[in-house]
Amino acid sequence: MRNIPILDRGRIRCVDGSFGFIPHRFLSDGFFASLNHDELILYFFWILASDRFGMSFYGDKAIVKHTGIESVNLGEARNSLVSKSLIAFKPPFVQVLQLPAGPVINNPVSTEHPARRILRSLQGGTR
Repeated sequence: MRNIPILDRGRIRCVDGSFGFIPHRFLSDGFFASLNHDELILYFFWILASDRFGMSFYGDKAIVKHTGIESVNLGEARNSLVSKSLIAFKPPFVQVLQLPAGPVINNPVSTEHPARRILRSLQGGTR
């Protein structure tokens, strides 16, 4: 194991009360990269808001207030997380699920810079 120095020994994290957990494979297996901005915010919100079984029952108004996700986009982001097998949803309950074997990529993330994509669309090209 590497010898990694602790930078601030006075502020080492500890479990105090409830605890949100994100497995490292969420990043290393590509789940993080497979989600858009609203999906990421919503998924992290539910991780923080859920109990030890992954259950949460926040209403849409509270979720919009806490996350800043536009209410018109909330349902789409929630449905996408269901289709990617990251959550189960039966109103008013949401359950954050154990990660599946691998990420479901419905819309591959483009590596093209957004400004370049906008410029290309304005020029009418599809290069």
